[in-house]
Amino acid sequence: MKVVIPRLFAIPIAISSVHGLTDFDKGVVNLLPYLLMSIPIKKNNLYTIFLLSSLQHFSYDIGYAKSILLHSFWLCGFKYYANIAWITFCIFYSCFHVPLTFYRRKFNILYIPISLLFLKLVKKEGMYIDDTMMKLVICHVLCNLS
Repeated sequence: MKVVIPRLFAIPIAISSVHGLTDFDKGVVNLLPYLLMSIPIKKNNLYTIFLLSSLQHFSYDIGYAKSILLHSFWLCGFKYYANIAWITFCIFYSCFHVPLTFYRRKFNILYIPISLLFLKLVKKEGMYIDDTMMKLVICHVLCNLS
């Protein structure tokens, strides 16, 4: 499955994704989940793990019940009202989740120029979220379980 985040929403989402670099502030042992990037995962399993990882990760911000409601809203929205789903995801991710991450962890001024490099991921059509990107998100979530 390839998901394309529309360009309008992909830009703030790509820039905000720099928050994943906070994983490197925790030490080498906490980066071990990234070794899982090389393990092949069946697509259906990958999608399920990705969804469950996202539920878990956002539950740190809003609790499990609200995370389940929000993800249910997004799943329905992406099917029937894609732009509404993307704008709500973009707002939650960029304006709530990422600032909370930097509140909990130290903010490094180098994240600002690095975040602009993430814009290279945004193409004319938007930003493609493929299996590799999903694995990166899963590894990020695993790094943040503690």
